[in-house]
Amino acid sequence: MNILFISTELSPYAKTGGLGDAVASLLKALQAKGYSVGCVLPLYRSLMDRFKAMKKNGLLLKIHFGGKIVPVQVIQTQTDTGFPLFLLRSDAFFNRDFIYGPPGKEYADNFQRFVFFSKAALELAQWIKPLPKILHVHDWPTALVPLLVRHLGLPFHTVLTIHNLSYQGIFESHLFGLTGLPSIYFSLHGLEFFGKINLLKGGIIFSDWLTTVSPSYALEIQNPGYGCGLEGVIKQRAYKLTGILNGVDYSLWNPKTDPYIVQNYSLFNLKGKETCKESLLKTFFLSFDDKPLFCTLSRFIEQKGFELIIPLIRELVFNGCRFIFFGEGSSRIEKLLLEASSNYPTHVATKIGFDEILAHQIVAGADFLLMPSLFEPCGLSHLYGMKYATLPIARKTGGLADTIDGWDEQKHRGTGILFDDPTPAALLKAIKKALHIFQNKSLLSSMRKEAMKKDFSWQKCLSSYEKIYRRFDVSHSLPLCLH
Repeated sequence: MNILFISTELSPYAKTGGLGDAVASLLKALQAKGYSVGCVLPLYRSLMDRFKAMKKNGLLLKIHFGGKIVPVQVIQTQTDTGFPLFLLRSDAFFNRDFIYGPPGKEYADNFQRFVFFSKAALELAQWIKPLPKILHVHDWPTALVPLLVRHLGLPFHTVLTIHNLSYQGIFESHLFGLTGLPSIYFSLHGLEFFGKINLLKGGIIFSDWLTTVSPSYALEIQNPGYGCGLEGVIKQRAYKLTGILNGVDYSLWNPKTDPYIVQNYSLFNLKGKETCKESLLKTFFLSFDDKPLFCTLSRFIEQKGFELIIPLIRELVFNGCRFIFFGEGSSRIEKLLLEASSNYPTHVATKIGFDEILAHQIVAGADFLLMPSLFEPCGLSHLYGMKYATLPIARKTGGLADTIDGWDEQKHRGTGILFDDPTPAALLKAIKKALHIFQNKSLLSSMRKEAMKKDFSWQKCLSSYEKIYRRFDVSHSLPLCLH
């Protein structure tokens, strides 16, 4: 079975959040199951040193774009796990410091960048032998591919995964000509969306199948509260929509074997977690005492519920709670969190940016992970957290509702704490439950072990993807390579 992923992110090479992790771990799981897979990725500036020796090798594509013929160099290599990686080099579009733009901003020419990437990736797919049967694209930057395939009559089936519907790739209508498509596609039944271009809408309409990253989110996005204006379009195509939970690559995220944490630990010996906590408190110069440590591991954006957390910091600090906020995003949220760190330096730490090693250390050392998201397609941090005995405190929405067993006061069981209302008061009530659990060490240990037993490996959800792929007549199993 030949499946070519087209993505703007792929861990560990290029990522801004969960998309890169999800794409990489799904590819790895498919490969382990015996499928022939590959991935197309832009050659970003951050990758140039890694693949410096290969820059002069590979196929040269000529892409018609904006009334010109634009050359694109193809570099074929392999990922660390062994599947083919095709890098598309176009310095004018991708030789930049960031994937989409600086934190809190987007590059002004993102429409041009990712329409060009989609066209180039599709041209490349026609050079790969044996010809891929399925093109699996991800989110708005590559959502034009299914429409291009349909318009050109190319022999590919397309699958679009929506990782986050709130990012749709909406641009001004005067840019439509750069797609190279006839104007009929700028219509109600195409890319047109309230007078603008909506790339994700086009992918939803023209792909052969749709997936999103949890069963609950697949239902939510068919309704106005979560559909971001596309609920009608999605509901009309619910017949080809499947919600599939993201999996976790436990070869990378496992406290028993994690090389990044100061002491390993396991379900049967949790002592190392306390050592990890002490090291983390020392790293961030936070107070040492028997009080809980809360963390966040996400982008600093409104979706993640920081408007619920920030008003509570003062009260919770006075109750001895410590916080580590790790991520980047909205400059306004960053400023508020940095102010909290300045006001309470022994109890609140804010780290702007992203570092893979530090992410592992924070997940291992914290007691609770805060995820009060207004909506959450799936989320990965809480899945990592449960494996590391770091209990999630989360809103009951999307993938959080599908994966966390909320604390049951009657049965004294759960793998985290869930709450419903998107308000600071509801979050505070959930945190007070966490404080109660933390004080009862026997209960805390029991919940931690229950959380660690949860299995979110790709092996459990891969069958859902296989069922979709098998809808299409796929027979080849030879490795993908350039002709």
